Amino acid sequence: MSGLSAIMRPPSLAKFLGPDTSQTTIKVFRTFEKRQINQNTVISCTLRHVDLTGCNISFCNLDHCRLSDCTVTTCDLVNTTFHDSESTESWLEDCEIITCPLALRRFSPDLRALIFERCIDFTKKKTPVILVALRGDPELYQEALRCFYRLNMFRIRGQNLSDCEKMSEKAVAEMRRLKLSFHRPSPPTLDMFPNIFWKCVKLTHVSMTVFDRAELLRWMGYVVNTFPNLQSLLVSIPVNYYLGIERRSVELKECIDGLNLRSQVKAVRYRVTSSAWEPWIWEVPRGKRFGWHKG
Repeated sequence: MSGLSAIMRPPSLAKFLGPDTSQTTIKVFRTFEKRQINQNTVISCTLRHVDLTGCNISFCNLDHCRLSDCTVTTCDLVNTTFHDSESTESWLEDCEIITCPLALRRFSPDLRALIFERCIDFTKKKTPVILVALRGDPELYQEALRCFYRLNMFRIRGQNLSDCEKMSEKAVAEMRRLKLSFHRPSPPTLDMFPNIFWKCVKLTHVSMTVFDRAELLRWMGYVVNTFPNLQSLLVSIPVNYYLGIERRSVELKECIDGLNLRSQVKAVRYRVTSSAWEPWIWEVPRGKRFGWHKG
């Protein structure tokens, strides 16, 4: 059996995956239970109910494990499932060996894309299950990963700005949707924003909430100038309710008119709300681009 070359998990997803055991050599009589191990060399270990992907395993005892794209040498295996994995000089008992290709390959790329869209769950803070399942198949994994980047809304807050630099350039380059949430009275300055986001060449949608109105103008200008393929910009504008309806309407109109002038696009109200934020959206026609006049 010829195994598939495994693909490494993107650093941008690491925060969703819990304990990270990637790129580590595990050796010398360690025991693992109910874990997931990826891209490792595992030596002289006891493994029970462990899922392993893309690992080199030697001199180990495995019980009720699942292997995908692994190479196993001189091991004892019981009730373990092999998928596109190789085994030499090992003792197997009640093991299942699967060599058939994944059923997903029977569908066209367009149909697979629809399947991925409906299987990727964004409600949890962990990597979607389908991405984990496809790690042993580099081609399908990349297809699903591109779908994840296209559909997911990546949220940037003041608290996680420093973590953004740890993201892979490949992940950033595939992003399509970004949300900037700065809800504090003193939002970060533009020079604090990670330079890696200059590589978001495919980004088309940005949602932005900035507490201070002066900072809002600066951030909107930054977003328009940074993302060349931006198609829509949703901005939540802070309003001072204590000023009364009439004064609040005047201030809001002044702000909207100023942003319309600078962006060269006319905004429309995104939805009616009773909160302290007024959501407005700027959208450019297909094939057009945002402009920005400093004014």
